[in-house]
Amino acid sequence: MIEKQQWHSGLTSSSSPVVGEKETQRLPLSLSKRISSLFQRLIPTRSFWSDMSSLAGKCTQCLRRRSLTKRLCRQQKSREGGWVTLSNPPNQVGTIIKWEAPDRVCVRLLDFLIHPSKWTEQSYSKEEVSPYTYVRAENVEDLLSHLTQCFVSRREEVRTLFADLHREIFCKQTPFWDVAVDLEPGACISTPHIHIIVLELLWKLFPKAEAILDIGSGSGFVTAAFAKAAPHAQVVGIECSSNLIKFSRWAVEQVLTSEECERVTFLKGDGKEGRKGEHFDIINVAFMCRGLPSPLVEQLKPQGKMIIPLSTGTRSSYEKNYEAGWFVLIEKCSDGTIEQYPMFKCSFVPSRSGESPSLLSKVLFFLKGGLDWIRGVRPHYVAEDSKEKPPQDESGDEM
Repeated sequence: MIEKQQWHSGLTSSSSPVVGEKETQRLPLSLSKRISSLFQRLIPTRSFWSDMSSLAGKCTQCLRRRSLTKRLCRQQKSREGGWVTLSNPPNQVGTIIKWEAPDRVCVRLLDFLIHPSKWTEQSYSKEEVSPYTYVRAENVEDLLSHLTQCFVSRREEVRTLFADLHREIFCKQTPFWDVAVDLEPGACISTPHIHIIVLELLWKLFPKAEAILDIGSGSGFVTAAFAKAAPHAQVVGIECSSNLIKFSRWAVEQVLTSEECERVTFLKGDGKEGRKGEHFDIINVAFMCRGLPSPLVEQLKPQGKMIIPLSTGTRSSYEKNYEAGWFVLIEKCSDGTIEQYPMFKCSFVPSRSGESPSLLSKVLFFLKGGLDWIRGVRPHYVAEDSKEKPPQDESGDEM
């Protein structure tokens, strides 16, 4: 008994040898401390989850870039309705109307400085045309330079406006690739060349426009462009996705002045119904319609213009989730009659009519790279270096 007491006192004595201190550190811990220590080793730390999230984000970006690259390659193949670059006049862009023979095509020359009714069609041999290049630019200067060389962008004012809007805020992933980028299931931001064409076709109406309707406003890019281009117009954007309405409200605040923001309104609803009881100088539709919606025709003012994709009832030749159709300019005469000018074939997302994405569409979107959207974090098209974040608690107004 005495020896046992001496052994304990030897461990606690300050004059004990160094070996005694090491032995003290090896004394068995209580059961609760052992369990706590075990769990700390098994459960990943916060830094582990942060690293995993970063890795998942990088994988998501790689999947998206691969998907968009494949879309570009399919889009660039020569086909009826596809875009081509001509050798005479050099770099002039056109669209294939029909194949006249195995080695000859009929091409409509696209000139957005003049009215589509004045566009000409000519016959060319296969050697005189080449597939239009949908550029993968890394900055807005290279993108606009390419669109200028191909005569898609004709006005310096349009190019300046496009650059001032900072597309990278509205579309984080490959903002300067000339390709449509998915935002969420059933919604995308259109190609830059489509945005340029819309602005070119409507440019002369902007100075006197008082009311503009942007249907399928999506990220809000075109809505913001209308607010900048038309200094006196009230601009209404209609979108069926609450998430995109929240984001677009935030995004336009980053690029517009306070006065311009006051003239912009985003509403949630069925865009094909427009805004009952109101009339607009300009109506822009950003989804494929199966037939011309009569409410929109009624709401278009005399001398007003509408740009709308009208479906041919077939799927897109390069993206199965899109519908194929014609990009059409609608003009309303003073007597109320309507004139239609089909300009070129196009592919757009079909109308969703306000329904929420299904579970299957969410899973498919995840497999294509929509990890951020599924996790419920801020949309992937928000710029990483933005100081502000989109609001998370505000919902879209119901029409």
